[in-house]
Parts: sequence; C-alpha cells; structure tokens
Amino acid sequence: MVSAYFNTPPANEFDEQIAAGLLLLTGLTPDIKDPKDGVTIPPFRPTDNYHFETKGPAVIAALSVCMVILTVVTFLRLGIRLFVHGVRFGADDWLIIPAYLLSMAYPALQIAMVQHGGAGKHFYDITYQEYFHYKYLAPSAATVFYVYVGLVKMSIALFNVRLTTLTTRLWKNVNWAFFATCAAYTVAALFLNVFKCDPQYASFNLLRIAESGKVPKCLSVNHMNTILRLNLALDFTALAIPIIVLWKVQLSWKRKARIFALLSIGLIACIASVMTLVSQYTLEKDPLWNYTTLLAWIMVEIVISLVAACAPTLAYLLPRSMLSKHQASNSASKSTGQKAATGFGSRPSRNDDALRARSIHGEDEDSEEELVERRIVVKEDIKMEWQGNRRSDALGAQAGHQSNQNGSLTSWYGDQSGKTGAVVYDGRQHGERTRVWVSADMSGRNSPGHEFRPGQAI
Repeated sequence: MVSAYFNTPPANEFDEQIAAGLLLLTGLTPDIKDPKDGVTIPPFRPTDNYHFETKGPAVIAALSVCMVILTVVTFLRLGIRLFVHGVRFGADDWLIIPAYLLSMAYPALQIAMVQHGGAGKHFYDITYQEYFHYKYLAPSAATVFYVYVGLVKMSIALFNVRLTTLTTRLWKNVNWAFFATCAAYTVAALFLNVFKCDPQYASFNLLRIAESGKVPKCLSVNHMNTILRLNLALDFTALAIPIIVLWKVQLSWKRKARIFALLSIGLIACIASVMTLVSQYTLEKDPLWNYTTLLAWIMVEIVISLVAACAPTLAYLLPRSMLSKHQASNSASKSTGQKAATGFGSRPSRNDDALRARSIHGEDEDSEEELVERRIVVKEDIKMEWQGNRRSDALGAQAGHQSNQNGSLTSWYGDQSGKTGAVVYDGRQHGERTRVWVSADMSGRNSPGHEFRPGQAI
C-alpha cells in the first residue's frame, strides 16, 4: 500500500488514521489539528541539493556483528560449564540463558525497525506506515532491554554469592540483598514499560488511539529515564561489590590483579549506561536519524555486560595454558641442582625429563596426573601404586614391566607403554607386594600447590 511522507497530506485512509493517532498522542485533537492535513514535524525536506540518506545498512551490519559476539561468548560459557570436568553449572548460568535470548531479541527488533520502521532515516523520508511499524517495535525493544539488563545483573549477583562465601556472612547477605534489588528493578521496569500509558495500548498502537478519539496520558521521557538512572546505580554496585570482597580475600596480588582486570570490563558497561542516559536528549531533533547514537551505546552496554558476566568462566581457559607454560619453564630451569629439595640423590637424565613430560594413567581410566619436577600434580581422583625395586628376570617376565633405573630413581611402566601398572618408584625399600594408595579429591584440580611428592612419606 502506498503511503505518504511526513509533512505531507495522508495518501489514503490508513495514513489518515495513523496521523490522527499520532496527533492525539501529542495532545492535538481533531478540532485543533485536522488529520487530513497530515502531521508536520521538523526537520523539513531540503529544497536544494537534496539526496536520500540512510544509516540502515551500517546499523544492520553492526547489529549482526554484535549478535555473533554475544552468541560466541554465551556458548563458550555454557560449553565450559557443561562439558569441562569439575566445573559446575550453577543458578547464574541458568539466568544467562534467558538473558542471552533477550540479547538476541533486542538487535533483531532493531533490525526490523530499520527494515520496516524507517529507523536510520531522516524524519522527512519516513512514511506514515513506516512510523506506524516503528511505534509498534520501539516499545517492545525498550521492554526487552530493561528485562535483559536486570537478568544479567541477577546472574552477576549469584556469581558474587559464590565469591563471597570466601569472606564473612555479611558480604554474602549483601549480595543476596543486591540480587533482590535487581529482581525488584526488573519487575518494576517491565511494569513501567508495559503500563506507561493510560490506556495501555497507547504506547504502541496509533490506530486504536485514533479509534478512541481521546488524548492518552503517558509518563514523560524524564520519568522513564528514572529507570536508566536506577540501572546506572545498579551497574556501579555490581562492579563495586566483587572488588571490595576480593580486596579482603587472602589471594596473591598477581591473582587479584588478574581478577580485577576481568572485572574492569564491567566498567565499560557502566560508561555505556551513562552515555545511554545522555544520548536520550539527542532524540529531540530528527529522532529516527539521531537514534543510532543511542542505539550504539545500548549495544555496547548489552555486549559488554554479557562479556563481563561470562568473563570469570571464560578465564578458566586462560590460566590452565599459562600454568602449563609456567610449569614447563620451571621444570626446564630447575631440572639440575635440586637433589636435596626433591628427595632424590641421583642426577637428572633424559629418562627423568621424559618421565616429567609424560601423562601417566592410573588404574582408573578417568583419572590422570602429570609429573612436574618429580612431583605428581593432582588433577582428579587418582590411585597410585608403589611397588618394590626387586628386579629379576622372572618377575619382569611375569609382570611384563620394564624399568629404567638412574641411581635411586626408577620409573616403572606397564604393559602398554606406561598406560597401566605402577607409576613411579622413589628408591625406598618395599616388598614385592607393598602398595600404598593415594586418594585426592577435586580440590587439587586447579591448585598447583596441591601435590604429592614421591620422596615424602605417604
């Protein structure tokens, strides 16, 4: 259906109804302004050197990139939580799922506003029907945004509850209070966006406004910006609580600095919240053209807030690689001159280096441990077996074991090149059937300091 541009008379009855609804929304009744004359809203089309402009393609491209980033970050987090052994799937992860869906819905609605609602164009290049679609989609997008930021903050609050278990009960209660505040904010923001006008449909349906013939009552922009101010306060609170808690936790400064660096990502979201509030005032002139600045800051807040919420989980991938490099470096630099410290009297050899580099499997196929500098770093529940150093051809033939002995250090491997059988022998005198079992829980998985030394008494 053909539709006329703004600042021109309506092209048909549908355009006229849209114009009547928009005039009533601004407080102009038909006796004051006849809808048949159209709606006059500045800016006006230039008379000289006019050329059509639109930001639509750039907006769609930017929104598509944001959607890809949001998807990758969320699926990495959920993948780590679901498939990495020893990482639990918690309540904060459950909240991230609806938050992610809403983070997809918001740019999808914005793309629809560009394609069907005239977003990204000057007001004089927008038809009545385009604005009708825009008026339908914009309130829906605003509602999605406020619920999204509430869910993300609730997820962060639940993660902080885990974190504050390291400190006093007071800080844990503070986090639960913050969670309750975020939940109340989300419900209040949802309620205000849905019922900001009386009658309720006046916030999005221009045709029904025209049918009613009455001027609706709606909350002003300043009243609605109160929600943004509360969102800004909650952003800074969500950032401050874990920083204060970590300051009190007994961790090394290096580890604290790394965690603070991750948390600083949330500071960008706080800045974006400030700019979102400031950008509201750019909509006073040519709103559908200037709204792209507001949209940019909103998308920065959406993307960064989700990245900040997922950063502690995604950081699980980084320390492991850094730790293995650190351990390998230490193994190479300290492989000589540490006889007394390691409890062995023999000089390191190639076999020792090979032993340190191997991944040795115990009797449980699901358990695994690494030898680093003649130490066994516990990763999972393991069972290790000590066996004597009595070596005879008959015993070797019967057990199918091979031994490589260098001084008092003897490594024993099973029938399948170290995949089964005894792990390591430290030189102590044991009987042929002497066994000492070592069991470790998951607390040693990510802790380099949680380890058993073959040279110590077990």
